[in-house]
Amino acid sequence: GKAIPAAAMSCGEVDLAEQLESESERAAEDSVATPEPLEPGREKKVCKRWTSVEQVNFQIGLWLFGRQWFLVARHVGSKTSKQTADYAYKYFDKLRREGKEDLIPPELSEGKWRA
Repeated sequence: GKAIPAAAMSCGEVDLAEQLESESERAAEDSVATPEPLEPGREKKVCKRWTSVEQVNFQIGLWLFGRQWFLVARHVGSKTSKQTADYAYKYFDKLRREGKEDLIPPELSEGKWRA
């Protein structure tokens, strides 16, 4: 199989175990607010931050599958293809700002199957 590059596994300066622990502590502290009633026919858009586990799974999925968002989303397990693509483009912007363009996968050519 392919070896996963260290950059794909990096989670910043904080140890992954520490991130997971603080993530679970934050989830326990969050209180549930009463949602406001919506107009008929309108859905409430739920904006939920990506967990550190989802971020790592995204990076691994991106490395394995490139820009095939359906497959990357399946690897993450808890996000849709649209959510994954939206997150990816923000992630690519961050990589460009940090001068790490070499970690951005190439565009899919028009002839290839798209997910």
